[in-house]
Amino acid sequence: MSAFSCAVLVLFCTFASVHGIHQLCHNVACFDTGATQLTLTADGDRILYVDFNNKSIVWNARVPSYYHSVYSFNYTINFQFQCKFHLNTWKQDSTISKIPAAPEVLIYPKEDVKNQINNTLICFVRNFFPPIIKIQWTKNEEVIASDDPFEKMIPGSDGTFQVFSMLSFVPAHGDIYSCSVRHQTLKEPVVRFFEFHSSGTDIGPMVYCAICTSLGIAAFISGTFLFLKDSRRQNA
Repeated sequence: MSAFSCAVLVLFCTFASVHGIHQLCHNVACFDTGATQLTLTADGDRILYVDFNNKSIVWNARVPSYYHSVYSFNYTINFQFQCKFHLNTWKQDSTISKIPAAPEVLIYPKEDVKNQINNTLICFVRNFFPPIIKIQWTKNEEVIASDDPFEKMIPGSDGTFQVFSMLSFVPAHGDIYSCSVRHQTLKEPVVRFFEFHSSGTDIGPMVYCAICTSLGIAAFISGTFLFLKDSRRQNA
């Protein structure tokens, strides 16, 4: 049996209404290995996750730095202790997932794609268990990045997990990117592709044609003018 065959999820969610209802969730996942995952999400978007190996908190880049607390990591150690202390009791809960589930994989750009403008590709992997996956990025069939995102995973209330892997890129016409996901439930990796085709039209031939047409019209007008002028001289 895999060391990750059991995951205990502890979710603390609060609701706030400003312009509608929003959900803020504090997610803690405990494993047989002693590993612990802790994430904070708002409406499903990750605000932060805890990197226990490096004893640090990794914040979403969109969260202003003045919200970052230097004491936050010390606060998370208590949850790690609670996971280890209560794991054997908690995992007797019949609702805890023990059945492997294959991941679903989606790939999409963060912003509207424009030629030669910096952007981000997102590989969204969801509904999988156990929480061990490997993600590989390629550009035109060449490996350019790898991700082993254990700490970044977001647990769901059904016992499965999801994670976002991101790749910064500069779109160029004809480039093909791929996100490849490996998981113990898969015989072969799941691969999703993103190919960029510029919607812009090459104006070079159009400009050249317009210039030639203009010159042709000018030559025709000049020729007609000279012909009429010459005819008048002959008739004078």
